[in-house]
Amino acid sequence: MKQRLKLLLALASTLAMVACEKANRSFSLLSEKTAFTQSAQYVQKKIDVLWVVDNSGTMENSQSSLVMNFGAFINRFKTLNYDFHMATTTTDAYKGKFSGGESETTYRRLRSWGALPKKPVHPFSCEVRTSGVTVMTRDTPNIWDVFLINATQSTCGSGDERAFASIEDVLSFPGNSDFRRPDAFLAVIIVSDEDDFSSTSSTYLSNNYADPSLIPISHYQQYLDQFAGAGNYSVNAISIMDQLCLNDLNSGANKEHRMGTRHLELARLTGGVQASICGDFSASLDLISESIVQLASSFKIDREPVLESFRVTVDDVIVPNTAVDGWTYEPTTMMVTFHGASIPHEGAAVSINYDPVKPK
Repeated sequence: MKQRLKLLLALASTLAMVACEKANRSFSLLSEKTAFTQSAQYVQKKIDVLWVVDNSGTMENSQSSLVMNFGAFINRFKTLNYDFHMATTTTDAYKGKFSGGESETTYRRLRSWGALPKKPVHPFSCEVRTSGVTVMTRDTPNIWDVFLINATQSTCGSGDERAFASIEDVLSFPGNSDFRRPDAFLAVIIVSDEDDFSSTSSTYLSNNYADPSLIPISHYQQYLDQFAGAGNYSVNAISIMDQLCLNDLNSGANKEHRMGTRHLELARLTGGVQASICGDFSASLDLISESIVQLASSFKIDREPVLESFRVTVDDVIVPNTAVDGWTYEPTTMMVTFHGASIPHEGAAVSINYDPVKPK
């Protein structure tokens, strides 16, 4: 009898403890971990870079500044060991659309040739030399010399600059299929001292923004959205940004320069860099290269996070939450973006730990 009473008392005590535990028990969400490593879930994005170089009669100095300061652009890619494709075209590549025949291929094909320096008469001429390399990669020997040839496109091209139409024609041309990779971030860089006047007609618009045949900027944004995927590309512009630059360029013998209004607007719409063609090319190219690798190194998480719970590491080193050499989070896109010295190198193990706001 006593034994049975003891058992009943023990059972009652256990039930009371369980009831008390249930009343006071709290639940916590376990941290979710998204590991971005080359050998596991994440492979660092490749980068495809298309340079669109104005080859009209006023571009000699700007083309020289571009190739002389190329190191400021390519050094970051080489340091991070990114897998990149790089190619050049001109602002008159669109002429292939209206020429037909062999000329169509000549204009639309990515350039592997440039102007042959001719001294002392003139540093540029319409004679050409070829690098033999259409698409540059991280494995291209003497890439600086190859870029010098490919980007020095003489000043014998058309004064009817149509960078936007040239971008669409070159990217759509089947002969350039070796350049574009669907799993790569696409970066377009326009270098021009004029604006874009892409038109449905071959007739020169005479810088007339009101001409009904002028193709709206929205057409090219929509084209790139479809071609590369929204958020997977940027258009960057080195152009005339202000009246001071315009006045300076027009103070010389040639007074045909124009502000790059459309170039700058497409850059703004696509998250690209807007830089002055009158500015320091080295600083501008460095800024563009950093912007490109940041955009290519943005990682999307699939759960709404508790912001205070983030713990981000690269190769097991904690990365601070800062826009200077750290990481930032954009709630509207749910993207984590790395900046400066914290941008992961090719093959880095990137780990993002966080508590989700809601359980699955």
